Amino acid sequence: VPICCTGGDVCLAEVPENNATVSLDSIAEDRISPFETELAPGDSCDYGPSCASNVCIGGICLDGKLVDGAGGCNSGVDCASGACAAPSMEEPASLVRSCCAEGTAALADDKGFVVCAGQPPGATCFDDSLCESGVCIFDTCREGVQEDEVPCQNAGHCRSGACGRWSTGEDVCCPTGDAMDYDGNSYCVELPADAPCIQDGMCEGEVCGVQAWTAASSHVCCPANTAISADRPDNSYQTDIYCTGLTLFQACGNDDMCENAACGGATYVDDA
Repeated sequence: VPICCTGGDVCLAEVPENNATVSLDSIAEDRISPFETELAPGDSCDYGPSCASNVCIGGICLDGKLVDGAGGCNSGVDCASGACAAPSMEEPASLVRSCCAEGTAALADDKGFVVCAGQPPGATCFDDSLCESGVCIFDTCREGVQEDEVPCQNAGHCRSGACGRWSTGEDVCCPTGDAMDYDGNSYCVELPADAPCIQDGMCEGEVCGVQAWTAASSHVCCPANTAISADRPDNSYQTDIYCTGLTLFQACGNDDMCENAACGGATYVDDA
Protein backbone atom coordinates (compact mmCIF):
# COMPACT_ATOMS: atom_id res chain seq x y z
CA VAL A 1 0.00 0.00 0.00
CA PRO A 2 1.62 3.32 -1.06
CA ILE A 3 1.92 6.02 1.61
CA CYS A 4 3.15 9.64 1.56
CA CYS A 5 6.77 9.96 2.71
CA THR A 6 8.68 12.77 4.38
CA GLY A 7 10.87 14.84 2.06
CA GLY A 8 9.01 13.80 -1.09
CA ASP A 9 10.37 10.22 -1.08
CA VAL A 10 8.20 7.38 -2.29
CA CYS A 11 8.09 4.28 -0.14
CA LEU A 12 6.01 1.15 0.36
CA ALA A 13 4.69 -0.25 3.61
CA GLU A 14 2.36 -3.11 4.42
CA VAL A 15 -0.73 -2.31 6.48
CA PRO A 16 -2.32 -4.94 8.73
CA GLU A 17 -5.42 -6.55 7.22
CA ASN A 18 -7.51 -5.62 10.26
CA ASN A 19 -6.59 -1.93 9.76
CA ALA A 20 -5.09 -1.82 13.23
CA THR A 21 -2.95 1.20 14.07
CA VAL A 22 0.75 0.44 13.65
CA SER A 23 3.75 2.55 14.70
CA LEU A 24 6.27 3.28 11.97
CA ASP A 25 8.98 2.29 14.46
CA SER A 26 7.54 -1.22 14.45
CA ILE A 27 7.75 -1.62 10.66
CA ALA A 28 10.77 -3.71 9.81
CA GLU A 29 13.50 -2.17 7.68
CA ASP A 30 12.87 -4.59 4.83
CA ARG A 31 9.18 -3.61 4.67
CA ILE A 32 9.85 0.05 3.79
CA SER A 33 11.76 0.60 0.52
CA PRO A 34 12.55 4.11 -0.78
CA PHE A 35 12.19 4.33 -4.55
CA GLU A 36 13.89 7.71 -4.99
CA THR A 37 16.14 9.71 -2.66
CA GLU A 38 16.99 9.07 0.98
CA LEU A 39 17.21 11.92 3.47
CA ALA A 40 20.69 13.18 4.29
CA PRO A 41 22.15 13.73 7.78
CA GLY A 42 20.59 16.84 9.30
CA ASP A 43 17.38 16.59 7.29
CA SER A 44 14.05 16.47 9.10
CA CYS A 45 12.58 12.99 9.41
CA ASP A 46 9.74 11.07 10.99
CA TYR A 47 11.27 7.60 11.17
CA GLY A 48 14.59 5.84 10.55
CA PRO A 49 14.00 4.18 7.15
CA SER A 50 13.51 7.58 5.53
CA CYS A 51 17.15 8.47 6.31
CA ALA A 52 20.21 7.33 4.39
CA SER A 53 21.69 6.20 7.72
CA ASN A 54 18.41 4.54 8.75
CA VAL A 55 18.64 6.54 12.01
CA CYS A 56 16.14 9.30 12.86
CA ILE A 57 16.50 10.73 16.37
CA GLY A 58 14.46 13.69 17.58
CA GLY A 59 13.13 14.31 14.09
CA ILE A 60 16.63 14.67 12.55
CA CYS A 61 18.53 12.20 10.36
CA LEU A 62 21.89 11.27 11.86
CA ASP A 63 25.00 10.26 9.90
CA GLY A 64 25.15 6.82 11.50
CA LYS A 65 24.07 4.57 14.33
CA LEU A 66 24.48 5.70 17.93
CA VAL A 67 27.49 4.49 19.91
CA ASP A 68 27.31 2.47 23.14
CA GLY A 69 25.83 4.46 26.02
CA ALA A 70 24.38 7.18 23.80
CA GLY A 71 20.91 8.26 24.85
CA GLY A 72 17.85 9.07 22.79
CA CYS A 73 17.47 5.85 20.79
CA ASN A 74 14.02 4.65 19.82
CA SER A 75 14.83 1.01 19.09
CA GLY A 76 17.76 -1.34 18.53
CA VAL A 77 18.13 -0.32 14.85
CA ASP A 78 19.30 3.10 16.06
CA CYS A 79 22.27 1.58 17.90
CA ALA A 80 25.57 0.16 16.70
CA SER A 81 25.20 -2.51 19.42
CA GLY A 82 21.72 -3.44 18.20
CA ALA A 83 20.04 -2.95 21.60
CA CYS A 84 18.18 0.07 23.01
CA ALA A 85 16.71 0.00 26.53
CA ALA A 86 16.64 1.67 29.94
CA PRO A 87 20.27 2.11 31.09
CA SER A 88 19.46 0.71 34.54
CA MET A 89 16.65 -0.43 36.82
CA GLU A 90 16.71 3.03 38.42
CA GLU A 91 16.10 4.73 35.05
CA PRO A 92 13.05 3.13 33.42
CA ALA A 93 12.59 3.31 29.66
CA SER A 94 9.63 5.66 30.11
CA LEU A 95 12.13 8.32 31.20
CA VAL A 96 15.22 7.59 29.11
CA ARG A 97 16.61 4.93 26.78
CA SER A 98 20.18 4.44 25.63
CA CYS A 99 22.23 2.11 23.44
CA CYS A 100 23.27 -0.96 25.43
CA ALA A 101 27.03 -1.57 25.48
CA GLU A 102 26.58 -5.34 25.76
CA GLY A 103 24.22 -5.40 22.80
CA THR A 104 21.63 -7.25 24.87
CA ALA A 105 18.71 -6.31 27.10
CA ALA A 106 16.20 -8.11 29.31
CA LEU A 107 12.54 -7.52 30.04
CA ALA A 108 11.69 -6.65 33.64
CA ASP A 109 8.37 -8.46 33.80
CA ASP A 110 7.22 -6.90 37.06
CA LYS A 111 8.37 -3.43 35.97
CA GLY A 112 7.06 -3.45 32.41
CA PHE A 113 10.20 -2.13 30.71
CA VAL A 114 13.39 -3.42 29.08
CA VAL A 115 16.78 -2.89 30.75
CA CYS A 116 20.29 -3.03 29.28
CA ALA A 117 22.32 -6.07 30.30
CA GLY A 118 25.93 -5.84 31.50
CA GLN A 119 25.01 -4.05 34.74
CA PRO A 120 28.05 -3.46 37.04
CA PRO A 121 28.51 -4.86 40.58
CA GLY A 122 26.22 -3.11 43.03
CA ALA A 123 23.56 -2.29 40.42
CA THR A 124 19.94 -3.31 40.98
CA CYS A 125 18.93 -6.42 39.06
CA PHE A 126 16.13 -8.94 38.77
CA ASP A 127 17.92 -11.78 37.00
CA ASP A 128 21.47 -13.11 36.53
CA SER A 129 21.35 -12.25 32.82
CA LEU A 130 21.20 -8.55 33.64
CA CYS A 131 24.60 -8.47 35.38
CA GLU A 132 28.03 -8.16 33.80
CA SER A 133 29.21 -10.92 36.13
CA GLY A 134 26.18 -13.13 35.47
CA VAL A 135 25.43 -13.18 39.20
CA CYS A 136 22.39 -11.39 40.70
CA ILE A 137 21.79 -12.21 44.38
CA PHE A 138 18.92 -10.65 46.31
CA ASP A 139 18.37 -8.02 43.59
CA THR A 140 21.99 -6.83 43.49
CA CYS A 141 24.68 -7.59 40.89
CA ARG A 142 27.74 -9.23 42.46
CA GLU A 143 31.35 -9.15 41.32
CA GLY A 144 31.31 -12.84 40.39
CA VAL A 145 30.61 -16.35 41.63
CA GLN A 146 30.58 -16.68 45.40
CA GLU A 147 32.92 -18.57 47.70
CA ASP A 148 31.92 -21.31 50.17
CA GLU A 149 29.34 -20.50 52.87
CA VAL A 150 28.41 -17.17 51.23
CA PRO A 151 24.64 -16.61 50.64
CA CYS A 152 23.34 -17.68 47.22
CA GLN A 153 20.07 -18.27 45.38
CA ASN A 154 21.08 -20.93 42.86
CA ALA A 155 23.99 -23.24 42.04
CA GLY A 156 25.23 -20.91 39.29
CA HIS A 157 26.09 -18.33 41.95
CA CYS A 158 28.67 -20.63 43.56
CA ARG A 159 32.25 -21.48 42.71
CA SER A 160 31.59 -24.92 44.24
CA GLY A 161 28.64 -25.46 41.89
CA ALA A 162 26.12 -26.15 44.67
CA CYS A 163 23.79 -23.90 46.70
CA GLY A 164 21.76 -25.15 49.66
CA ARG A 165 21.03 -24.88 53.36
CA TRP A 166 24.08 -25.31 55.53
CA SER A 167 24.84 -25.22 59.26
CA THR A 168 23.44 -21.67 59.54
CA GLY A 169 20.04 -22.75 58.22
CA GLU A 170 20.23 -20.33 55.25
CA ASP A 171 21.08 -21.00 51.60
CA VAL A 172 24.82 -20.70 51.05
CA CYS A 173 27.39 -22.02 48.59
CA CYS A 174 28.01 -25.62 49.69
CA PRO A 175 31.67 -26.25 50.63
CA THR A 176 31.29 -29.85 49.52
CA GLY A 177 30.11 -28.88 46.03
CA ASP A 178 27.02 -31.05 46.30
CA ALA A 179 23.41 -30.67 47.46
CA MET A 180 20.21 -32.69 47.66
CA ASP A 181 16.55 -31.71 47.27
CA TYR A 182 14.14 -32.33 50.12
CA ASP A 183 10.58 -31.07 50.49
CA GLY A 184 11.03 -28.27 47.95
CA ASN A 185 14.34 -27.00 49.35
CA SER A 186 17.97 -27.66 48.53
CA TYR A 187 20.33 -28.82 51.27
CA CYS A 188 24.11 -29.08 51.24
CA VAL A 189 25.31 -32.62 51.85
CA GLU A 190 28.23 -33.92 53.95
CA LEU A 191 27.30 -31.49 56.71
CA PRO A 192 29.72 -31.38 59.67
CA ALA A 193 28.94 -32.56 63.21
CA ASP A 194 26.27 -30.53 65.04
CA ALA A 195 24.99 -28.91 61.81
CA PRO A 196 21.16 -28.85 61.52
CA CYS A 197 19.88 -31.74 59.40
CA ILE A 198 16.72 -33.54 58.31
CA GLN A 199 18.00 -36.78 56.81
CA ASP A 200 21.00 -39.03 57.35
CA GLY A 201 22.17 -38.43 53.80
CA MET A 202 22.82 -34.78 54.58
CA CYS A 203 25.53 -35.56 57.12
CA GLU A 204 29.18 -36.34 56.55
CA GLY A 205 28.84 -39.23 59.00
CA GLU A 206 25.50 -40.33 57.48
CA VAL A 207 23.70 -40.02 60.86
CA CYS A 208 21.13 -37.34 61.74
CA GLY A 209 19.44 -37.36 65.17
CA VAL A 210 18.12 -35.22 68.01
CA GLN A 211 21.09 -33.56 69.70
CA ALA A 212 20.10 -34.40 73.29
CA TRP A 213 17.18 -35.94 75.18
CA THR A 214 15.19 -32.72 75.73
CA ALA A 215 11.98 -31.44 74.13
CA ALA A 216 13.81 -28.30 72.97
CA SER A 217 16.66 -30.13 71.21
CA SER A 218 16.75 -30.15 67.41
CA HIS A 219 18.07 -32.59 64.80
CA VAL A 220 21.77 -32.31 64.04
CA CYS A 221 24.48 -34.41 62.43
CA CYS A 222 25.49 -36.65 65.31
CA PRO A 223 29.12 -36.03 66.42
CA ALA A 224 29.71 -39.72 67.18
CA ASN A 225 28.01 -40.80 63.91
CA THR A 226 25.68 -43.10 65.86
CA ALA A 227 22.05 -42.83 66.99
CA ILE A 228 19.25 -44.91 68.53
CA SER A 229 15.46 -44.82 68.65
CA ALA A 230 14.04 -43.77 72.03
CA ASP A 231 10.87 -42.46 73.63
CA ARG A 232 10.52 -38.71 73.52
CA PRO A 233 10.98 -36.94 76.89
CA ASP A 234 7.76 -34.97 76.45
CA ASN A 235 5.64 -37.86 75.09
CA SER A 236 6.36 -41.49 75.95
CA TYR A 237 3.93 -42.65 73.26
CA GLN A 238 6.15 -41.25 70.52
CA THR A 239 9.72 -42.04 69.59
CA ASP A 240 12.49 -40.21 67.79
CA ILE A 241 16.08 -40.80 66.69
CA TYR A 242 18.62 -39.53 69.25
CA CYS A 243 22.35 -39.06 68.85
CA THR A 244 24.43 -41.36 71.02
CA GLY A 245 27.90 -40.86 72.45
CA LEU A 246 26.61 -38.02 74.62
CA THR A 247 29.20 -36.47 76.89
CA LEU A 248 29.18 -35.29 80.50
CA PHE A 249 26.07 -33.37 81.62
CA GLN A 250 24.15 -33.77 78.37
CA ALA A 251 20.52 -34.80 78.91
CA CYS A 252 19.97 -38.50 78.25
CA GLY A 253 17.07 -40.94 78.23
CA ASN A 254 18.96 -44.20 78.80
CA ASP A 255 22.46 -45.62 79.18
CA ASP A 256 22.77 -46.32 75.45
CA MET A 257 22.78 -42.59 74.71
CA CYS A 258 25.88 -41.94 76.83
CA GLU A 259 29.49 -42.19 75.81
CA ASN A 260 30.24 -44.14 79.01
CA ALA A 261 26.90 -46.02 79.00
CA ALA A 262 25.77 -44.47 82.28
CA CYS A 263 22.68 -42.25 82.45
CA GLY A 264 21.54 -41.23 85.91
CA GLY A 265 17.98 -39.97 86.11
CA ALA A 266 17.59 -37.63 83.15
CA THR A 267 21.20 -36.47 83.15
CA TYR A 268 24.40 -38.09 81.92
CA VAL A 269 26.54 -39.38 84.80
CA ASP A 270 30.30 -39.83 84.59
CA ASP A 271 31.66 -43.26 85.61
CA ALA A 272 33.98 -41.58 88.05
